[in-house]
Amino acid sequence: MILSREEYRERIKNHRRDLGLSEDVEVPEEWAVRITDLRLAKVLVPEETRRFLLPALRSLQKPITAERVVEWKHQIIGNKGEDELDRCWEEFGAQLRQRWRAFTVSFAAAALFLFMDLDMPGVRDEKPFRLAEQISELAEIIKRLMRDLDDRTQELEKLVANRSAGRQSRRESDAYHALCYWRYGHNPEAIARWLGITPYSSKTGTGTRDWKTKLNRILVQGKEVENKRYPRAAAIFANYKDSSHIRRKAHRAYRAHLVMINRFPGHPPIWEVGRKIRVNHQKRRGLEVIQAYVQLGSCLARGRPTSP
Repeated sequence: MILSREEYRERIKNHRRDLGLSEDVEVPEEWAVRITDLRLAKVLVPEETRRFLLPALRSLQKPITAERVVEWKHQIIGNKGEDELDRCWEEFGAQLRQRWRAFTVSFAAAALFLFMDLDMPGVRDEKPFRLAEQISELAEIIKRLMRDLDDRTQELEKLVANRSAGRQSRRESDAYHALCYWRYGHNPEAIARWLGITPYSSKTGTGTRDWKTKLNRILVQGKEVENKRYPRAAAIFANYKDSSHIRRKAHRAYRAHLVMINRFPGHPPIWEVGRKIRVNHQKRRGLEVIQAYVQLGSCLARGRPTSP
């Protein structure tokens, strides 16, 4: 998927030596600005994006051209001077500054290419403030598209299950997400309500008396889904008791996760967690491993088991 995968590294670079694959076909090179850079929208925060892009965009020469955007990207990412831009980035701290600079500017460059390809009126001479605003708006649009795509994927999963109206079963993804929420320490009653189960209330006499049993049954189903669909994550949970290395890595991942939540409430970027435990977040299997370590770290920190 363009919005979630690194196309060049996964689909092209690893197969460039396959002469049969590329025979009579011009295989693309790795470019300074790629459409897949738009996937970085998921780690950007709107207000910070606008604020930090504004001083950067002031150095972009007008009228905007593809060549000038590439030159601008290299200039900003490689800039080490203590100018206005660096003072803005300093607020994130020295450790995160260069990575956020690269992510934000890479997304902005891809956005500018997209605007030019779509012949956006006046974009080549647009003022920095307006450009920063438009780039931030594009990031939010892409985030919504990614969420909508996830929703439609679940609908497709339900369709291809081909169950009759009277025999609908709970989606596997719901059971797995419930397990993840449970490991993160969410309130069991809140998880039950999210699943459509009303916990029993002695004050009102309403609700389901055996809601805990039903919830545990769903959590067990979630573990079965993990074993089947996410073998790398399952292996981490299966071996952590016998491996101090896995436990240390889990604690490190969870601490990094908490730091990101505090810095970016509602949109904690996962790339910093991946960097802390040296796992590539840009690949699906990397995301699976990172999330497993964070969940394990949460369970260890709370002193609770990883499954009911």
